This record gives sequence, structure tokens and C-alpha cells, in this order.
Amino acid sequence: MEKQILESAIPNTATQSDLVSTILPGLQSCPKYVPHWYVYDKLGSELFDRVTNENPHYHLYRVETSLLKEHTGSIIRNFDESSIFAELGAGNSSKMHSLIEAMLEKEGSLRFIPIDIAKEFLEESAKTLNEKFPSLNLQPFVGDYVDGMEYVKSLQGPKLFIFLGSSFSNIPMAQMLPFLQTVRNTLKGNRDRFLIGLDITREPEIVEEMYGHFTFADFNRNVLTRLNKDFRANFMQENFEHYANYHKNNDKDTKGLMVEDPEYIELGFRSKHRHTVSLDSVGTKIAFQEDEIFYTHVPGNMSMKWDWQQFEKLANLAGLVTDQLWTDPGNKFALGLLKADSK
Repeated sequence: MEKQILESAIPNTATQSDLVSTILPGLQSCPKYVPHWYVYDKLGSELFDRVTNENPHYHLYRVETSLLKEHTGSIIRNFDESSIFAELGAGNSSKMHSLIEAMLEKEGSLRFIPIDIAKEFLEESAKTLNEKFPSLNLQPFVGDYVDGMEYVKSLQGPKLFIFLGSSFSNIPMAQMLPFLQTVRNTLKGNRDRFLIGLDITREPEIVEEMYGHFTFADFNRNVLTRLNKDFRANFMQENFEHYANYHKNNDKDTKGLMVEDPEYIELGFRSKHRHTVSLDSVGTKIAFQEDEIFYTHVPGNMSMKWDWQQFEKLANLAGLVTDQLWTDPGNKFALGLLKADSK
């Protein structure tokens, strides 16, 4: 899969020309948007940690962490000391603790490769992991999912690729199947697996409470803070209100996207009135109309809400099959272990 299929991620060390070429086109398009990865600088990653810890409606972190702890033994059963665990979009890797601890107890060693675009945050998280697990062979990788998977694919040993937090659901629908095909192409050994966590809550009121909470609004607003810093812009927080809308698509909307009956959230800001923003570093002005929506992701789906059968159909098209599946008693979240189809 070509890197651009996944909104090619730009690390924090990006040059101004990198940012101009990747961010400015979305600001000048209709509708306006920035890619979702842009919110995850050091501050954005810290603010998202606050969402997971302080948002009472954000069940994803709590339920997924509980499932990981409960089923750790089953997840790691076929892995040994030569194995490699690689976490996509790792953040602080806090949900990995139960798997790491169990592998170190079982095998005495583990090579763990957290993959993330937020360089500073990844380095700080790695330091914390090293302090907690001194015997862990920790090798952080700064970059996007595709680059990270390609690197890990080249290494020797059974591999577990880990994609938690329903982060797969943030990939634009048109890119989901190509992404899963890339995952399939990384699973070369018989023991290689792909562990994915997906939100299976499809109740609009519950979902809108999750994303409408002030902690998520603060996280989302980091986009404006970062734009001001990166482009010497004058985005005023008071000119925008947080926007979170639950959306259902019909068949006409999703023709050719391979996702049946998708339900998802749309995130961004609503402009409160007509105003103009200056981006002084590039000599550009951006006009906003009253009630105009400015998306903090590629327009379309954000945080897709699934049922497992719906996701499984998509995974099967990519050549992946379910090896094991776990859900919580409330059926809010699914944790699936997938393998390459042997056909």
C-alpha cells in the first residue's frame, strides 16, 4: 500500500514546507479540515490521556484495558522469547502493561516496538516503560503505521501487531480495506497475529456524550493551538464551538467503500460567525462563514462504530480471519485476534 493511503503522517520534526504541503490544502478546501494525526503533538497526546482518565462517558479505555488483562494468557499463548510485539499509534502504551508483564514472566524477555508520530511523547513514554520493565527490550519507532509495519516486517521472529483504542475506526473508509491488506501482507509467519480493539457501541446518545464531553473538546481544540504555533496564525478559540455529530450512512453514501451500514462520529468545530484567520508564516488568509464546519479529520467518518460481523466481512476481503474474539458483558467493545487466511 502506498503511504499516502493513510494520510501520510508528519512527525514533530517536520519542516515548515512539510506542514505547508500537508496541512494548508485542507484549510483551503471545501469543506475545510486538518488530518486527524495533526492533533497528536506532545500536548495533544497529553490531552488525550486526560480524555481516557477523566471522561466518565469514554468507556473505550476502561473496557479495553479490562479485556486485555482478562485475556492476556490467551493472547500471548503462542509467543516465545524470540517474539516481537509492535503497537501501532502507541501513545503511552499503558494498556500494554499486562501483556508485557505476562511475557516477561513467561519468557524472561520481549522485544517491544511502540510506533507513534509524536516523537517527544513517545520518548517520554519509553522512559517510563523502561523504569517499570527494566528487562524489556524496548525499541521505539517514530513514524506512521505503514513505515512502522514495514520496519517490523523485516525483523526475524514471530510478530504480534497491536492496534488498540478503536484507532482503526479513525481511518477514512476508502482507506480501511487497503490498510487491512497491508496488515495481511505483514503477517508472514504461522504465528504472526494482528490484535485489534473496536468500539461496538452503536447508540447515538451514548456516543455523543463521549465526544461532547469537555475533556474531548479540550483535546480537539489543540488543533487550533497547534495551527497558531506552526503557522503564526490567529485562530481564536472563542470563534469556534466544539462539533461532534453522530452519523449514519445509507448504501448510496458508501458505494464502493466496502463498509456495510457504517455509523460514525464527525468531529471538528462550528464557526460561530463570519471571520477571517491569518496564517502569517505563509502569507495566507482563511475566511470562515457563520455555522461553517471545520473538520479535525478528513471529511467523512471518524471513530466508526461497529458490530463485529460488519468488521469481519471487511477483514475477510483483505485476507484476514478471526482467530479469537472477546467482548465485555455489556457488549460495548470487542477485542479480536486475527491471522492471515491460509487459502
